[in-house]
Amino acid sequence: MDRLGRVVSCSVLVTEAAEVAAICEAISSASLAAFDLEFLTADRLIPRLCLVQVAWVSVPLDAPV
Repeated sequence: MDRLGRVVSCSVLVTEAAEVAAICEAISSASLAAFDLEFLTADRLIPRLCLVQVAWVSVPLDAPV
């Protein structure tokens, strides 16, 4: 946690639809969001999505968007 008591970084395995909905809600009001998608492509015609990593900032940014 930072000096204001906010979580700075955490890793969570999300498996429930309600958790995904809560994350989507948080991202919808975030100042900035980043996504990283990992696919399995070996021996596949169509890649299979295996991992989604998401990060977001919910504080005002000091630069114009």
